[in-house]
Amino acid sequence: MVLLKFVLAVLLLSSFLVLGCIEDVPAASPTPSGSVIGEATASPVADGEVFSPSPSPTLEAVAADAVDILYSSFSPESIRVSMGATVTWTNQDGRLHSVRSREGAPESFYSGTIGGKQTFKKTFNVPGVYSYYDDLTNVAQGNVYVD
Repeated sequence: MVLLKFVLAVLLLSSFLVLGCIEDVPAASPTPSGSVIGEATASPVADGEVFSPSPSPTLEAVAADAVDILYSSFSPESIRVSMGATVTWTNQDGRLHSVRSREGAPESFYSGTIGGKQTFKKTFNVPGVYSYYDDLTNVAQGNVYVD
């Protein structure tokens, strides 16, 4: 019984020592090569006020206006481009995929079936938010923000 108490005490003390030595270290972020929106900014909130942040999409910076289709997802899921830019979707896996605009997009578009290693290109001439999805899998979805 004494040995059990001793072992438990050593384990408890060890766990406190280990947890006390752990430090939160922020992950290094890569330097983006495109524009990124959705970064949080802090503003003071007075007593009694309710802070309700407005939802803002997180966009991945991309070197070119390119989206990969892989494992039933678009990568990056959302991008921002300038008006007149052409976005290229590339099917990086063996499954058949598609890119179809959702209702409400400034212009509609549909790729048809995109086979493995094939591409679909769309030039965006009207500013706005273009939500799209893969209508063959009904899983992948994304957005193009056109300025």
